[in-house]
Amino acid sequence: MIILFLYTKNTSKILLHLFAFIFTVTLLPIHAEEHPNKPLSTKINKTFNSFWSNPEDSLREEIQTNWDNSLSERTNTKEYISVRDLYFIALNYSPSFKSNQAALDIAYASQLTANSVFYPTISAGYALTRSEDKTVPNYNQNILSLSLLQYLYNAESFAKAEQIDNQVDSGKIALRLARQRLIFNTAQRWSNLILAIENQRLSEIEIKSSKKLLDKVKQSLALGLGKKLDVAQAKAAHTLAIADQIQRKSNYTVALQNLQNLTGIKINTVPEWKKPNIQLATLRPYASKIRNNTTLQQQLKALDTAVLEVNAVRGRLYPKVSLRLAYNHTEFTEIGSQNEVNDPILATLNFEWELFSGFRTTADIDTAYAKLNQQKARLKESLLNEKANLDNTWALLQANEQRIPALQQQVEASKIAYDALLQGYQLGTQNLPDVLNAQSQYQKAQISLAQTIHQHWINYLNFKFIIGEITPGDLPS
Repeated sequence: MIILFLYTKNTSKILLHLFAFIFTVTLLPIHAEEHPNKPLSTKINKTFNSFWSNPEDSLREEIQTNWDNSLSERTNTKEYISVRDLYFIALNYSPSFKSNQAALDIAYASQLTANSVFYPTISAGYALTRSEDKTVPNYNQNILSLSLLQYLYNAESFAKAEQIDNQVDSGKIALRLARQRLIFNTAQRWSNLILAIENQRLSEIEIKSSKKLLDKVKQSLALGLGKKLDVAQAKAAHTLAIADQIQRKSNYTVALQNLQNLTGIKINTVPEWKKPNIQLATLRPYASKIRNNTTLQQQLKALDTAVLEVNAVRGRLYPKVSLRLAYNHTEFTEIGSQNEVNDPILATLNFEWELFSGFRTTADIDTAYAKLNQQKARLKESLLNEKANLDNTWALLQANEQRIPALQQQVEASKIAYDALLQGYQLGTQNLPDVLNAQSQYQKAQISLAQTIHQHWINYLNFKFIIGEITPGDLPS
């Protein structure tokens, strides 16, 4: 321990200048020299800039702007609301997104707390003593004390501060992931609702067709040209079409409720379906884009946190170095003398080293390394899963590119076959079961085409979600 004593009887103004000189000339260069990567001034600026200039503020302003200028007006006037509007409504309502926002705010607050190790601790005190017994030495005392403590080296606390900085970055990634997932969920639930509406429309057409066919079969039977078996088969087909419509109405109700649960509003007018512009050529080559995957970025940040935890625990093995500056201004009255003033300044350089802690540090180091190895395994697993998901989604996109034109041709062909069989039945050259089968095939072809078109768009958004490039601009406006 090195202790320096200085004595002066200068005024308080000179002492304050002296403290400022010591802090500027001595403390800051020592801190910068010990930690060239984290000078005190840079650390302070970084902390305050990150806290008061939150990078996510632009996102919050975007949410508020879209909500105030577009959504509320359209909702109040019951005008058309696009899918992109629904996303911003969901963004403003989503409890999950708000939870991630709150977690990021907590991380920023924790960052200020953790980074306090880079700031000096300044304290002050005042003591007043008065005694009626003037035979007591120093029976009148006025003591003013000021002290400043600055850690020059504290490996454990510095590493923990880096951990908190890393948690802030992780919070930003989590917020971005929640936003991207909300874009995808909005698109998926809206697509499910549009598909349910389309299925209801096809069901109504099927009911009308089956009813029309049933009436013709009954008319033929009444004229003695038909069979009772044909009537029974046509009636069964019509009943089945009605049952399908009931099921599809239930699917529509569920899809509508899911979208309303996501947005938190009652949806009266469903945004219409607009054929999306899907260009697979813009996604090639996609293998290198996996690095932008938001989930993998989260795992990488978790790995950094595990490394910093190891460094924090190992930091206990190194000494802590701190500088303390203390000033005591004392006025006292000795027996038989006038008031005296004593103004000593004390500078202390402290070294603190933990030599033994009952094997606590050793156990904590082993635990930290175990967590690090665990996170490495999780990162590897996530990389394999995301890569497999990306390859599978890409394969589906390529397959649907070829399948959609084929299904369109199948719908046209099945429509021609159904019309020909229906006309043949009316002329007495075809059997009713063949007509009903053709009608069923035509219905299935239309449903399959609608499902494939919607799924192709969802796969496209899922692909962009995996590579971390999905944005509100991908939603129809």
